Amino acid sequence: ADPEFRGVNEGPFTIGEIVAAVEKRGEVPPRIVMVSSTTDYLSLRASLGRTGVGGTEDQPLPANVRMYDIAGASHVVLPSAPACTLPLARLDWAPVSRATLLALDRWVGRNTQPPDSKLMPLEPTADVDVLGPPKYLPTAVVQRPRRDSDGNVMGGVRLPDIEAPLGVHAAQQEPKSFSCALAGVFLPFTQAQTPARYNDRDDYVNRIRTVARALQKEGFLRRDDAAVIIAAAAAHPWAKE
Repeated sequence: ADPEFRGVNEGPFTIGEIVAAVEKRGEVPPRIVMVSSTTDYLSLRASLGRTGVGGTEDQPLPANVRMYDIAGASHVVLPSAPACTLPLARLDWAPVSRATLLALDRWVGRNTQPPDSKLMPLEPTADVDVLGPPKYLPTAVVQRPRRDSDGNVMGGVRLPDIEAPLGVHAAQQEPKSFSCALAGVFLPFTQAQTPARYNDRDDYVNRIRTVARALQKEGFLRRDDAAVIIAAAAAHPWAKE
């Protein structure tokens, strides 16, 4: 794919601008749920969908829209990618997609309000691992999600593996081809780093359980998916006694 192809980044950019264009035509805009991953910001200029091309401030979201950033997620989760040289990202964000799709269905069908928008905080960047502005918009400011001291992104919808991490999720992949860039990277913590974060096996699993149940209550996880996530944490090789 060519990142300079005009159809990839063409105005209107922000969801507010798009909704305004629909209303200007005399149409009723639909209710919309938008989900973005971390690699969407690194490799697809997703920040322009929040700020437009005139600055760095988020534009207001219309009442008919919810936007959710899944912290640490890659655009795609691939079982293998021989062309990519770093360990592939593995955060399974499908459970959030299932929950938010059901929330959209309830919003449209029963007028039940979905969870509030939840976004990652952004910061301007000139990092070489982030796709810069399109050539025809050289003054546009592309931003990346802010990161904590580990390198994991801050804010957004935070799955248990992000709140109780065993590594850094969705760093940039190499080479920076289109397919590899969207796959992202998982960089596990060293054996010395991991135990220092958790008192013992039960502490780790309990932290995963607490986050999963909180996400379930917020509407970002279904009960069945929360149970699967907790069981996977208990079965993780690091967590075994």
